[in-house]
Formats: sequence, structure tokens, C-alpha cells
Amino acid sequence: MPKPVETAADAIVVPTPPQTFDLTLEEFCARLSGSDRSVEMIAGFYSDERAKGVDKDTSENFTERYAAFATRPA
Repeated sequence: MPKPVETAADAIVVPTPPQTFDLTLEEFCARLSGSDRSVEMIAGFYSDERAKGVDKDTSENFTERYAAFATRPA
């Protein structure tokens, strides 16, 4: 007797747990203040992100935008 063929509908899909987690803007800035002593720069970044409506994102995205903010002309 031939073995039944497994179809995609029969397969059990186990979702992969997320590898990165979202941080709040406040949490990111608090962590950043531990390594970057430019409190005015961090406060400016916080205000800029709030004005854009950003409340949560990954640490990598926040770090990338902070680096761009730090080199942006005033």
C-alpha cells in the first residue's frame, strides 16, 4: 500500500519566536544615557521621535536613527 502524500495543509507550522523585540522610546533613551553622556542630544532625539509619532521600535532602528540625528545639521 503506498504511503499517503503529505500536503501543505497537513503540515504543522510552528512560528519562529522573534529574534528582536520592540523597545519603547523612553526605554531606548534611558539605555542610551548609560553610554552616551550627551543629555541634550538624547533629549533632542526623544523630542524629534515623539514629534514623528514613534513610540516603539527595535533597538537597531532607534540606534540607526539616533546616529543620523546626531549628524544632522541643526
